[in-house]
Order: sequence, then C-alpha cells, then structure tokens
Amino acid sequence: MSKPYTATLTCPHCHQPFETTVEREIDALREGDRLRLILDGTYGETTCPHCGTAFYADTPLTVIDAEHQTTIELTATTNPIVVQRTVEALLTKMKDAEATTNHQYRLVMHFDDLREKLIMLKSGLDDRVVEMMKFAVAKKRRELKPNEGFERVMFYRRAGEGYFVFLDRSSRTVAEVSFKRSTYQAVKARMTLTGSPLLVNGAWVLQYLEKHAWPMD
Repeated sequence: MSKPYTATLTCPHCHQPFETTVEREIDALREGDRLRLILDGTYGETTCPHCGTAFYADTPLTVIDAEHQTTIELTATTNPIVVQRTVEALLTKMKDAEATTNHQYRLVMHFDDLREKLIMLKSGLDDRVVEMMKFAVAKKRRELKPNEGFERVMFYRRAGEGYFVFLDRSSRTVAEVSFKRSTYQAVKARMTLTGSPLLVNGAWVLQYLEKHAWPMD
C-alpha cells in the first residue's frame, strides 16, 4: 500500500514554500494507476498555490515490484550523506532478503532514472545489459558526431518498441536510435552477470569493463 506523507516543496517560479501530500512507497502490483503515471512521466504533478505554476514534485520514493522481485529506491537527491544512509539501509535489506528470496534492490537519485528502471523491468530487460548498450551507443555517437553535444542516453518505449534517446543538458532530444532485441540478447550472452549491485549506471559499466572483456561487436 502507498504511504502518503506531508512534504514541504518550494515553487521553482516564485520560490515560495508550501505543503502538499506525496507518496513515500508504491506497490507496483496493487497500485497500477500510480505506476502508470510514473511510466508516462507524469507522476508527481503539482501546482503552486501561490502563483499557479505547475511542476513535478521530486521527492523520495520507494517502488516495490513483487512481480519482478525488485525494489527501486529514489533518493531525489545526490547529497552524499542521504545517499550513504540509503545505501546502508538497502544493504541491510539485501542481507535479510538473501536467505529467503532472490529480491534485488536498485538505487537511483533522479526521477528519470526511476522511470527508466521501471520501463526496463516491464520490458523484461536486465538493466545491466541495457546500461552496457547505452554506453556503447553513446561511445559510437561521439565518434561519429563529436560536435553533437548530447549529455546522456536514456532507454524508453513508444508504441511497444524500445529506443535510445540522446538528451542535451536541458533534457531536449538530440537524436534517437532503435533498441534491437537481437543485439540485447547477444550482449547478454557475452556478459558475466553475477551479484546484485545497488547502483547500475554508467559508473557501474566502467567498473565492469575493468574486470571483463568488451561485450559488444
């Protein structure tokens, strides 16, 4: 069940604080309506009562997906103290879960990353493989178009098809390329996928490549 609580938000336009009710935990199986809002990218829509500005509330959130035996923890901050405390709490949960289940945990710090992880889960994809593919397409794109200026690559789905989108610093789309399931399967077959890392992102890919061979053609 969801666990709503009262949080103080600050309007990005008028900079006035106000209180509103937000969720702390969502059960993906029981609360499909809220999960769909996350997948659509519209979760957390709120309106400032002072100036009427609409924006997205970026607050901590736990999404538990029992179907895929995964819990995703959104810190909504890169504050190292908060992140470290969250890591310690998740490591304790992981240790307790090891004896009875294969439940895995993931840590993200931004809403876009939470949404992306859930899209991967619902698509039946291993996020470690997809992150490797994102790293590869970014590497290739920079070699082919060194002046394009994208900042990151995200995995999304549209009309049932996956694709990688290249975003600039303002989160505007620079380019898109198709996600190929055949390539995913080939990369997965070449990767050594052991353990259950909390953070699976670009930094994780670099750590993986320090120990393992490049899995792409």
